[in-house]
Amino acid sequence: MYCNSTFGQRVRAIVFFLLLSLTATHAHAGVIYVDDDASPGGDGTSWNSAYQFLHDALAFANVPANHVTEIRIAQGTYKPDHSALHPEGTGDVNATFEFKQTLSLGGFAGVGAIDPDSRDINVFPTILSGDLLDNDQPDFVNYEDNSRYVVYWTSNLDGCTIRSGRTGAYGDTKLSNCQLIQNLTAVNVDEESCEAYGCIFDSNQSGIYNDWGFHIHVEDCQFSNHSHSVITLIEAGGSGAYHCTFTNNRGGIGRGYEGDGLYFFDCDFTDNTAQFGAVLYVQPDTSGSYGSFVNCRFKHNSAERGGAIYAKGKGNISSGFTCTNCVFFDNTASQAGGAIYSYHSGGKIVNCTFAKNSAPDVGAIFNSNQSSLTVYNSILWNNPGGDFGGQGKRSVHYTDVAGGHAGISNRNVDPKFININSGDLRLKPISKCIDAGRKLLLPQSVVTDCAGDPRFVNVPGVSNGAVGGPPVDLGAFEFQRN
Repeated sequence: MYCNSTFGQRVRAIVFFLLLSLTATHAHAGVIYVDDDASPGGDGTSWNSAYQFLHDALAFANVPANHVTEIRIAQGTYKPDHSALHPEGTGDVNATFEFKQTLSLGGFAGVGAIDPDSRDINVFPTILSGDLLDNDQPDFVNYEDNSRYVVYWTSNLDGCTIRSGRTGAYGDTKLSNCQLIQNLTAVNVDEESCEAYGCIFDSNQSGIYNDWGFHIHVEDCQFSNHSHSVITLIEAGGSGAYHCTFTNNRGGIGRGYEGDGLYFFDCDFTDNTAQFGAVLYVQPDTSGSYGSFVNCRFKHNSAERGGAIYAKGKGNISSGFTCTNCVFFDNTASQAGGAIYSYHSGGKIVNCTFAKNSAPDVGAIFNSNQSSLTVYNSILWNNPGGDFGGQGKRSVHYTDVAGGHAGISNRNVDPKFININSGDLRLKPISKCIDAGRKLLLPQSVVTDCAGDPRFVNVPGVSNGAVGGPPVDLGAFEFQRN
């Protein structure tokens, strides 16, 4: 009897274990599926039994014991207030999609496709919408009943479109290959961090807002058609944009008031406008460098003061900006400083080219009283309204300036651009700006020019006054012998 009882207990334990294993394999396979075209009642274990509502899939995935590692979301439109319990939505503006530690991928063909796992985020758009009542109008009319946050705290969201929210994404955010469109604010970092890779920010009122946050890192992103600031820092950690384009924004790109500043590398700023500084406006409460640009191109930007950059200190505080290997072409100001306006600020410009920038009062760089400006290894040529002006201090050396300028090894010679009218500001072989700079004035980290070509190319037989080690050309572009 004892043996039979023990044997029975063992059999029941084995059966229970097998059933538990099968259930776990079925329900916790790591990947779950979502499709708004799916039949009701799915458990997400396959496309054929996909969740119909993203809200329900996240409720399951956000339970650690369920061990979900990936969510695949098919093409369609998903709203935070829709669920199996409320298929028509609740209209609750506080409802949100909360993505925690799970990789979430949009852009799948989904139910009914020959290959439901076929993925193309442009052909099969996955839209996360905050327009809960489908009543949005142009210029953000009727947004008071839209989602407060469409997405909240996403650790890894890839290939989705976030649109029509009062805030598109909030909190600690990591986005890849996403589009953020027509949100009042695309991302509100708010004491956290934001990372975005390969994303498109278009037609939002504001872009990324960082108030007391840690940092912003955006790479290979496009920012266009914003009516307010694209990136705003208020007492925030250092932030950087790499290989990004900023086009036709109307409220300025970078706005810094306190914190560790903005760093831009290999970025293009084109056709942007603002009242002051179409690309950068800094007015901090603490001293430091608040805008650094390396290998960037500023073209056709406009403002009242500082067509591209406006830097203003506050009280006894001196803000600072640096530009290295940058091009300023055809920027305009209706008052002063076609390219740069500096007031009570420090600025350092190394190996930059300024051409065809214009303003009634100084076409290129205006540095007003109590400001200090340093310019090395640069070219300022054909800037209607003049190259320098204002009552601030200027230290200009190894630089080609139309009309000349006091300083060490400055010159007044036509730089021989390939085509100044089209904006091709590379140097012709006959340019006297080749091998005329001082290498030691460049930061050691700089090894390429504005086009990404080698920065230090010695042209045999050319001696235009270079000193301080291997020669470097003046301006943003190094002449390439080949």
